[in-house]
Amino acid sequence: MKKLLSIIVLGLLLSGNAYAEEIYYKCVIKMGLSRAETFLPFEKGKDFGLMYFKLDKKKSKITIHEELFGDKLNKIVKKIDFIGKSNVEIIVDKPVRGSKWVKTIKLNSLNSFNKQDGTGLFIKGSEYINHKSKIYDYDFESNFCVGPLDGGKVLKGKEAKKKYKEWLKP
Repeated sequence: MKKLLSIIVLGLLLSGNAYAEEIYYKCVIKMGLSRAETFLPFEKGKDFGLMYFKLDKKKSKITIHEELFGDKLNKIVKKIDFIGKSNVEIIVDKPVRGSKWVKTIKLNSLNSFNKQDGTGLFIKGSEYINHKSKIYDYDFESNFCVGPLDGGKVLKGKEAKKKYKEWLKP
């Protein structure tokens, strides 16, 4: 009986690593359809930036750092229920430096945001900016999101967090 109890306890301890508290992804963002008359220097299907995601399961919080059009990192934080869902929509609607800014990001997870994996996240979104009579209105997507890797191995826990912080360094 003691052996059985020891095996169960050990199994529970080891399985805790499979379902990490924080999940990380780095995504290459491609330009989609542009609906604006204002010129954008990117053609449909061309890479124009990166998005870095930290999904904190304990706090039900998604942090997004984006590096678009070669600008510095922009940070978006949303408290949202995402655990166990395969699709999540994040909407940001706020003024920025006197401009109207609305961004919608739809995340699709192959594993319902339950664990860190290498390639299980897909993104589609749109962005609308009205700044000083210039309007930017376009779609974007990423079919290439990767979790933190080292030599082809998916990192988890502290190693994954360390890699995520490296991604954010200029």
